[in-house]
Amino acid sequence: MPEPTPTEPTPTEPTPTDTERLAAIAAHLAEVLADAAEPWARARLADRLGPIGAEPGPANEVDAAVAAYRDAVVPALRALLGTDIDAQRTTPLSILRDAVPLLHPPLEAAGVPEAVRDDLDRARDPDDRWALAPATWSDLGPEVADAGITWGAAKAHVHLARRRATAEGASPDREPQEPGGAS
Repeated sequence: MPEPTPTEPTPTEPTPTDTERLAAIAAHLAEVLADAAEPWARARLADRLGPIGAEPGPANEVDAAVAAYRDAVVPALRALLGTDIDAQRTTPLSILRDAVPLLHPPLEAAGVPEAVRDDLDRARDPDDRWALAPATWSDLGPEVADAGITWGAAKAHVHLARRRATAEGASPDREPQEPGGAS
């Protein structure tokens, strides 16, 4: 096999196509998560309020909590997924988990008992008193699971290709920043 010319990427470097694909996959994940956030949050509250027949007080209390959750997570998810992967300091699931306390007010107002959680769960999400946080992509639905797994694989591919290129002394692919972690 002939040696690549300087204008051709080596097999270990992420190609512009790789970074473009990652950007498109990340944008898709951001949209799927934006679409899923509100219905997921509403369903989680209904799960906790329903079994004990709790009423959340004013009907708009659940609506306000769900809106606060959506308004916190959607811009944060879009910003994260539009950031170069080497600059990302959190994950989409962490953003979703960290905002769960915004869903607590209707549960508190209704007197819903806090969930019984094991030590690992309390250590991972100490503020998630009602065990609302998603543990995996699939907790948010099959479309989110597919998009999240695809994004994770694409991100891993570009990350590994960059590291290999750097280790081999090549200049890693650093295109203008694109949504989804492409650089």
